[in-house]
Amino acid sequence: MPLLASRHEGLCPLQDGETVVIEIAGIGSMTVHVSDPLKRTWERCIYMAPSTARR
Repeated sequence: MPLLASRHEGLCPLQDGETVVIEIAGIGSMTVHVSDPLKRTWERCIYMAPSTARR
């Protein structure tokens, strides 16, 4: 299922144990549970440039 028109700023790679719910109006939803057997972790990145931050 292709996911289109997603703004990548502020989004980061998913990590072990996280859950993502994708919902499409009129179609339904899909839940993905992220599992990494190696239990890798990295710094969480949330960045919103001043020019794109919602006001």
